Amino acid sequence: MDELKSNEIKQEYRELEKLKQFPKPGVYPLQSHDGSVVNATFYQTVTVRSKTVGDITIFQKCGDYDEKYVEFLAGELRYRRNCGFDNIIMVTGEERSGKSTVALKMALAMDPSLSIDKITFKLDDFNKAIASAKDGDIILMDEAGVDLYSKEWWNEFQIQLVKKLFIIGMMHLTLIIVLPHRLDLNKDIRDRRVKYWINVAAERHTLKRGFAVVRECVANEWYKDPFWDTLATFHFTSMDVHPFTPGYLKKKAEFVWEMNNTEYMVRGNKKTLEQIMEIAFRYRKLGHTQKECADLVGVDQATFSRWETDRKG
Repeated sequence: MDELKSNEIKQEYRELEKLKQFPKPGVYPLQSHDGSVVNATFYQTVTVRSKTVGDITIFQKCGDYDEKYVEFLAGELRYRRNCGFDNIIMVTGEERSGKSTVALKMALAMDPSLSIDKITFKLDDFNKAIASAKDGDIILMDEAGVDLYSKEWWNEFQIQLVKKLFIIGMMHLTLIIVLPHRLDLNKDIRDRRVKYWINVAAERHTLKRGFAVVRECVANEWYKDPFWDTLATFHFTSMDVHPFTPGYLKKKAEFVWEMNNTEYMVRGNKKTLEQIMEIAFRYRKLGHTQKECADLVGVDQATFSRWETDRKG
């Protein structure tokens, strides 16, 4: 990257920084552009890496909030929808970091009556959700661990997504895509259609889950690469006790078993069983019996009992 372009990009980030003001720690009302207000806890001001320009890394300051920030962001998405725009959000992070949890919280914050049919894992279900969508609907594409499957499966989803972009825009849909890394998504979609990028991570040293960084895509009129303005970080809790969770886990279990028997599954991959066990254990934490957990994931009670014993041991 030449020095002129590098300096221009750094100046743009400095201008974005001037717009930000941070209060003292406490509870404050956050008002979205759609008029909704949430009382969010502001913990502190943090510094987050935003972009690498040549040999220089750009850092930005932002506020660190509780998970009420998700509701604030949902209000911003509703406002965009009401103004005639679609919303495409990518949620990234390493395996079991909480990507699906954040995606579900975002979808439910926008629509508390969200139908389980709008949570898709399979290409067919994704296509059906788009085809049956009403104006302003929310659709979530959860990869359930893309590393389980061959690249052909993921590439096929992106081909289908490109074909559906016109419908998504025309219907003012909100599409939340869960994937391991932002670079897994087609560059044209990532840099020209995605509005928000939420990256989820475990705390580096303690491995405690429940932390996310929100960035907004800001168009760059001079270069094709956009600016990813860091808006905030937030902390979130699990959804184990949420009434939506049992239905989600059941659908996810059915998907993982089905994918195990398709051409898209990477041969010799043992992650299928690991995911099924994890789903069953999460269901168990909700207070369900061994038999109910075994029925959920399609094994007999003795098998689940053995899993549970091995896990405790």
